[in-house]
Amino acid sequence: MKRHTIARCIAFLGAMALLPALPLAASVRLPAASPDLWPEKTSFSFQPSASAWLPALPDAELSSSAESADSPAAESSDAEISAVESAPAEAPETEPSGLPQSDAALTLPSAYQVLDAASGTVMALSPFDYICGVTAAEIPITFHPEAIKAQAVAAHSYALRQMGLQLQNPDPDLKGAYLSTDPAHFQAYLSREERQTLWGGQFEQNESVLEAAVSEVLGCILVSGEEPVAAAFHAISSGRTESAADVWGRELPYLVAVDSPEDAENPQMYSEVTVSAADAAAILTGCAGGVSLPENPAEWIAVTSRTESGTVRTAKVGGTEVSGDTLRAAFGLASANFTVSCDGETLTFAVKGRGHGVGMSQYGADAMAQAGSSWREILARYYPGAEIAEVAS
Repeated sequence: MKRHTIARCIAFLGAMALLPALPLAASVRLPAASPDLWPEKTSFSFQPSASAWLPALPDAELSSSAESADSPAAESSDAEISAVESAPAEAPETEPSGLPQSDAALTLPSAYQVLDAASGTVMALSPFDYICGVTAAEIPITFHPEAIKAQAVAAHSYALRQMGLQLQNPDPDLKGAYLSTDPAHFQAYLSREERQTLWGGQFEQNESVLEAAVSEVLGCILVSGEEPVAAAFHAISSGRTESAADVWGRELPYLVAVDSPEDAENPQMYSEVTVSAADAAAILTGCAGGVSLPENPAEWIAVTSRTESGTVRTAKVGGTEVSGDTLRAAFGLASANFTVSCDGETLTFAVKGRGHGVGMSQYGADAMAQAGSSWREILARYYPGAEIAEVAS
């Protein structure tokens, strides 16, 4: 692949944010009405002289946390995470081919400036240390190594997209950093010390798996049009992922709905939330602006439109239209793909999937890997149209 000589920096012009501050579950944080996430015109370019892109920082202690799309780790207890494994799936008759190779070549800076949201300190983390911390926080280490590699590539692509936004429109709250450990806006992150606490006696074994996976793919990111892609991901889909156009109102060629049949075979896809009629009435009155509800609780929520993959777009609450995301947030549902039943005393939400459903399904990725797919094949399924670009440190 043709490589360009670049002076230890990348300049992102017109780059865009992947996700805003999202209140969707512990790890998928999209508001009911999201802002324009992707400007009409974006560009990702390299400048041979941009020494101010990443000024030198004094050595700083590594720290934790940041944001991404949906993470099983953020939605389950630690005990549940270590016990959750996707059931191995039968190998599909036709495996997807790997992603094509891009002619884009990037040179990464030696350190990423990351704001520790807890202390307010700006840290200088090597790309390897940062992606190890993000990957450990965003996907269970018990998943197949190929799924962990796919997660690392998606997370790195997401981070570079976020850094591009900060280069174009710096956020003064970041104090000069380009990333943050605040999971409401950036990707989750676990320092080595936090991983040691989390994994206990399994630390050495898990750390070895993590570092081997990240080392193999640190030099690769997903690009489209020579820009790092908005590599959204979520815990598990309903059997078919969602498109960015349906969920966020902006079409992207690599964030389209794709089949993820392994998810439908996984019990982790299903969840239920039961609410008393009295509590449901209070919640619905609040989220629908004080609307008057019919006497019969079975008539309180009427779904009026869904995406092709099943997520509720809109519903009527006592005659007032609300979004599926509004109801998801109000009732603490794992996703906005739900049906509602009523027995007179309670309302029960039967939910499919966990997260916004856009991009890579982490449980789907694990099932694909268990069936023999490589990280490249996993990414090819969930980000069709994207390419792999090699990066150098």
